[in-house]
Amino acid sequence: MKNDIKFPIATIVALLLLVPTSSAYGLAGAVFMKQVAPGQEISHRITVLNDENASLMNFTAQIYGFARDMNGIDIEVPSDEDTGSFTARPFLSIEPESFSLGPGEKKAVFINGTVPEDVGSGGKYALAAIKTAPRSSESVSVTTAIHSYVLLTVDDSELSQTGKIAALNASKSDEGADVSLVFENTGNVHYKPLIDAVLKNEAGIVLARGEINEGPPSYVLPESSYIFRMKLAVDGGLSPGNCSLEARATLEDGSLLDSKEIRFEI
Repeated sequence: MKNDIKFPIATIVALLLLVPTSSAYGLAGAVFMKQVAPGQEISHRITVLNDENASLMNFTAQIYGFARDMNGIDIEVPSDEDTGSFTARPFLSIEPESFSLGPGEKKAVFINGTVPEDVGSGGKYALAAIKTAPRSSESVSVTTAIHSYVLLTVDDSELSQTGKIAALNASKSDEGADVSLVFENTGNVHYKPLIDAVLKNEAGIVLARGEINEGPPSYVLPESSYIFRMKLAVDGGLSPGNCSLEARATLEDGSLLDSKEIRFEI
């Protein structure tokens, strides 16, 4: 199914403006989300905050390409591997690239850039990684990091929100059925797919329904896949026989992206 539309960029609620960590420091302004035009100069302020009870900490700041694995884990893509058409890294810089913070101190860090005239269509993405300088603990060197997300959408360009269910599996569980679904974003911009599933017996009677509308990731990047999991509870458990499972992926406005049905035997 093709669904090429123009839309204002959606608010990504799951990305917090303040991201705390166990290392007693955090970021304010952790999401740089903006519609941009070719040739536009852009800037975003991040504030790094050190806890009042923390010790002196040394930091580095660097821009990476942005990818996510199927479990929604961020991946810092180095410049020599960041060659995709959806990267914003080549036209961004961050400053300062190193700084120190004492207890209770804060520091403004700026992401700056100029959008290329030939930037193309769709979304452009990058990660700004704020890392502590390595600390040695016995023979182990420890570094912690927080990511600031760059999510740019090229204004007045064709935004394609398309996707497909690449895999769908179900297995019997004590409560009913365990479902796993791999969704792939085949479009050119990030969005949040909503997943629902219906489990039926061989007579077509609905045994259970389920939705996955929350949880990481809050969006799927272009050319990326994510595995969704859900548990469908069936009163009394599943009886022996043939079952069918139908899953649907939709946009937040209800537009259908893809559907898939499988049959399995208990």
